[in-house]
Amino acid sequence: MQYREFGKTGKKVSLLGFGGNRFLESDLQDQEGLERCANLVRYAKSQGINYFDCSPSYAKGYNEKILGMGLKQIKGPIYISAKSGLQIDKTADDIRRRIHTTLSHLDMEKISFYHIWSVMSLEEYKVIMQPGGLYAGVWKAKEEGLVEHICISVHCSDEEILKIISEDAFEGITIVFNPINYRAKIPIIEKAHEKGWGIATMNSLSGGLIPRYPDLFEGLDDSSNSAVQKALRFNGQFHEISVILSGMPTLEQITENVSAFDTGITTKEAKDIHFTLPIQDAICSGCRYCTGCPKGIAVADYMQAYNLKLILGGQEPGQGTDQMFHELRGYGVEPLEEDVCIQCGRCERRCTRQIPIIQRLKEMRNLAAEHFYTVQEICGRIDAFRQTYEGKKIAIWPSCVYADRVLDLYDAPEWEKDCEFFNSSKEKQGTMFRGKPVHSGDEVLSMGMEVILILTWKYKEEIFDQLTKEYGTHIPVVLLQDREEDISWFN
Repeated sequence: MQYREFGKTGKKVSLLGFGGNRFLESDLQDQEGLERCANLVRYAKSQGINYFDCSPSYAKGYNEKILGMGLKQIKGPIYISAKSGLQIDKTADDIRRRIHTTLSHLDMEKISFYHIWSVMSLEEYKVIMQPGGLYAGVWKAKEEGLVEHICISVHCSDEEILKIISEDAFEGITIVFNPINYRAKIPIIEKAHEKGWGIATMNSLSGGLIPRYPDLFEGLDDSSNSAVQKALRFNGQFHEISVILSGMPTLEQITENVSAFDTGITTKEAKDIHFTLPIQDAICSGCRYCTGCPKGIAVADYMQAYNLKLILGGQEPGQGTDQMFHELRGYGVEPLEEDVCIQCGRCERRCTRQIPIIQRLKEMRNLAAEHFYTVQEICGRIDAFRQTYEGKKIAIWPSCVYADRVLDLYDAPEWEKDCEFFNSSKEKQGTMFRGKPVHSGDEVLSMGMEVILILTWKYKEEIFDQLTKEYGTHIPVVLLQDREEDISWFN
């Protein structure tokens, strides 16, 4: 492990820091699972990590206790980065009580770096700095020996961050910094370094986006084939950066991340480091600070899905839009069918990347309409089909997952009761589908079917051609998704 000075604090911290908000959900259910989390902390320390980041709200509120369990009786220097902010504490007294609670959870006497957390705007900064505010409370705790160094964690605009740094009230700062956004952040790390502040970077893997699309980041570093290691080492090239935070919920991930620093990293001046990503728009990092829409819109899920449009959009016409909607439905969210957004701007004010969320929501809504990718469109087409073939005996082909999901969305059991299901696969024939037996193609005419409705996407043209050739002279074959602009309704 490599170590760097944390600004002018005199503390030498591990270049890789342990982020405390990525423990597995399954490990946060009982005491046995919490012990597994604590074991991760012990293992990280054994691998040379000495900087541990925590929060009273991370890991379902167990984060501080997990660190306390994991670091108990561990020898060697340990530096804890703890935090609180206006989201949970409002006054100096509030944050001092929070610090005492955190120390109790950690079973420690003092906190190395205490961050006033998640400052979203210059207005919020002014609130925390006013008499009786959070800064005053942490300063009092420092005078009492409970906190060693006062730091700040920011998500406001770059201009506002530079203004905060210029006032020089802190000893360290934590910012979002990764190969996607680094160009805009160079003036920030240079200014903070000039002031002698320690600099921690969070969201170093862009919410998992970098390892998910490694091909986009091949040019980062030739010393490793791992996109994760490439991204971590990229941050490490900036000599201004003191510690790079990474959430590591498994022993394997800790090992991989630590291995990124097995070999030396040549540091450079920030202005001399260049990497070009073929995406100019802001990528959603998945921080989910935008949650809490007053109209109930799952903003974070929409923005994560929009990432795919940005990433894949230039590779094949339509692919980005197609995958974007598939991703959205994978989150259990349907495309917006009407202008639900009231444009209050709450999500954009909370966004750590200054993404034009309102504009993107509108674009997604328009694309859904353009590509007939809404529940309203799905149901409307089936309604039109029913009106055309009212009273006819309907054969639905094939019995498959796609048809199952379409029928679930349409949700018309009385109509469905009069339909029959067919499949050309001998393995499917004779099985039950939605409570009814699946028939073979040989039975279409003998059962008196009067129209065939194709409810699938994959090979839909081939199926249509085959069925039309076989039955078209006797009964009509209808392809529900028959428009050129159509995209697959489901994965």
